Amino acid sequence: MNTLVIFGRTPRPDIGKTRLRAVLGATAVDDLLAAFTTDVVTWLLPSETSLVVALTEPTNGLAELVPSATFAPQPDATFGERIASAFDSAFQAGAHRVVIVGTDAPTLPATHIAACFDGLNTRQATLIPADDGGWIALGLTRPLGTVLNEVPWSTS
Repeated sequence: MNTLVIFGRTPRPDIGKTRLRAVLGATAVDDLLAAFTTDVVTWLLPSETSLVVALTEPTNGLAELVPSATFAPQPDATFGERIASAFDSAFQAGAHRVVIVGTDAPTLPATHIAACFDGLNTRQATLIPADDGGWIALGLTRPLGTVLNEVPWSTS
């Protein structure tokens, strides 16, 4: 079974995307974040793929958009620990292949997500890299454990 985990912040005014807020202003960023999140949680998924939406706070109306999704709160932990928790929870729920993607990639073609899952048929991990050195999507065939706990996130 495949599980796609959408990982992000619950759209809420004045929270998140601090670097963008400095350039675009709070209202524009709040609107973008809400639109990005809505777009990503309503993607068409590859067949036999369950959807888990891992958010920082209550769903703020998103559950009504995707009644088939499971909504899971992220733990109060470091970014790496929250990612690992999302993977671990999906595997504990019976997933064999898990791909995690953030809410700020609304234009990512569905074929890329399908390719991540397909790659997991022959590999233990798949990755869609980001231009800034990070990643857009990460796929795994087993839990992460503590491997990301000490990673310094959001650095230049």
